[in-house]
Formats: sequence, C-alpha cells, structure tokens
Amino acid sequence: MLAEERQEQIFKLIREQKNIKTSELMEIFNVSNETIRRDLDYLEQQGCLKKVYGGAILTKKLSWEPSYNERALINKEEKKAIGIECAKLINDNDIIFMDLGTTPLEVTKNLGDKLNLTIFTTSLYVAGFATEQLDAKCIILGGEVRKKEKCLNGPLTELVLEHLHFDKAILSAGGIDDEIGLSDYDLNDVSVKKKVVNCVDEAIVVSDSSKFGVKALSQVVPLKSLSVIVTDNNIDKKWKEEIIKSGVNLIICNLN
Repeated sequence: MLAEERQEQIFKLIREQKNIKTSELMEIFNVSNETIRRDLDYLEQQGCLKKVYGGAILTKKLSWEPSYNERALINKEEKKAIGIECAKLINDNDIIFMDLGTTPLEVTKNLGDKLNLTIFTTSLYVAGFATEQLDAKCIILGGEVRKKEKCLNGPLTELVLEHLHFDKAILSAGGIDDEIGLSDYDLNDVSVKKKVVNCVDEAIVVSDSSKFGVKALSQVVPLKSLSVIVTDNNIDKKWKEEIIKSGVNLIICNLN
C-alpha cells in the first residue's frame, strides 16, 4: 500500500473513531512504528488530526467543515470517477462556472479534450490548472481571498455574477438532503452559489455519496432548482429514490 493510500485510510479511521492508538494502526496496516509516526506527522501538518501520547485524536474543527487539505484526503477515488463522468457533460465552446472544491477540480482535470472553453471560477486551484493545461479562456471572479481554501467570494463576486450567464455550472456540495436540498457551510460561498444558479442554464452538482443526508449550515437551493447530480455508486437506495423523485437527473459513476 502506498503511503498516500494508507494516510487516507488513517484519516477515515480517525473521523469514524475520533481517536486511535499507534499500536492499532501498526497492526491494521502491518507497518512499523516509525512509518505510522511519519503518517501521523503528515496528517497533523495538514490539520487533519492532533498527535497525542500513544496515538492521535480528531481535531475539534472536523465536527464543522473539513479544510481543503482535509477534504482532499477523503474519498479520492470517488472524486476522480465523478470528475471523469461529469466531464462528459461539457461540450466544446461551453461557457462554464467552476465552483471551488476538490471535486470540481477533478472535473477540470478531465477537460483536456474540450476545445474553446470559457471557464469562470472562484477557485485559484481551478484557475491554475485551466490556465496551464486546457484549451480555455479562464476568468477569475473578483472578491475577497479565503486563504485556506484558495478561493474568492464576497459582495464583489456576487456583483459580477449579476452581469453574467453560463451554459453550465459545476457546483460542489457541503450536503444534499431531501428537505433543504443543496447546502453548504460558508455563508459567503452559499450566496455565490445562489447567484450562480440564477444565471445558468444547467446547474450540475458533483458530490461523492458521503454528502447525501447531510444538512450543512445554510441552504443554497432546493433540489428542484438543480439539473443534474453526479455521484458514485455507493449512494444509498433511499437517496437515489429521493433525487429521482425530485426531477433531478441523477448520474451514477461506477468505481473501478
């Protein structure tokens, strides 16, 4: 097992159990104490956990929203598969809004065969990749920079959006629920998403199955305001039925 894969599994265990002993991790992964120590050092540097004597504990902030670096360690294979599937929905010459987040970035990474795209984004990660790797005009929407997320939002971003129109918007999710629909944690990001949904022909949400049944801090839009949701095949049957019942096109990608 590669170190990256092991670190992802360790992070999942910490999220589930809230704390774990080094000895347990050594037994689970059949590696040395030194290897686990390096893994925990790396995860602590990323803000994913806090090392304590004999093991590690979950950082308190993970009861809220994980940071970008933390989210990047979660469900990586699901996000890659979703990125590949969602990219099939994008056509040459499309004008796109690409949201912040790890899953929209995976979509961006799979647009290499598309021609003459125009990509508007609030994500510096998306902008960096699109500028270097794609046949696309990339426009970063103005606003206040959120350092940890490497994105922009705020009143200036919303003001610019009032004068734009997109063919498609690729939106991330803090949560997806049948009662409140699409939701997210940061109020400024929620406001930006609301504006985007009002000025796009097709609102496409990309989300791994862990987000279903989650109610984040604030509603973005109800399910009926969305056009498509792309997720992985670990989605629970209940949520398949709820999404289909709402009239949203549900696309499920298979994991290898």
